[in-house]
Amino acid sequence: MSASALTYLSAGAALATLQFCLVFLLEANLSSAWTSYAAVTVSWLCGSILALLAPAPLPRFRLASGAGASYYLCLAMLQNHPFQDPVLYIGAITAALCGAYAGAFFRAAFAASGDVSRLFAWENDGFVLGLLFCFWGLYTHSTILLWTAPALALAVHAIAVRAWNEERDST
Repeated sequence: MSASALTYLSAGAALATLQFCLVFLLEANLSSAWTSYAAVTVSWLCGSILALLAPAPLPRFRLASGAGASYYLCLAMLQNHPFQDPVLYIGAITAALCGAYAGAFFRAAFAASGDVSRLFAWENDGFVLGLLFCFWGLYTHSTILLWTAPALALAVHAIAVRAWNEERDST
């Protein structure tokens, strides 16, 4: 498997993991009303669109770090103050940062490869694998999943991105 395919696959898995864990975290500890899901969905899409339409490419590493840090802030706040409505705003910001990372990643990956069908095929496969991993993790170790899976998924993706950058730099 090429480094680019591994990067696309790991991006899909990381995005699925962040999305799944954030939605589950908010639904279980804040509200299972449609507003929680809608806030995450709309914020994620707005972040993606803004990153795609930005006049200059956004710093992907900072966006991924911000998304991860924001997720863990939301997790910590909900652990200490469950069912507090203001936490939904942090969840929405987290989703927007995750979406912005997704948009920035797709923009950079397309610019580097020019092959959108391959990019979306591998990313989609990674997203499905990420969802399957999350469903399995939720079934077997729900609390551990929420605390470890986003960091693990982002770390694996960072390693894949580094390998891809090294492969591109060597050619």
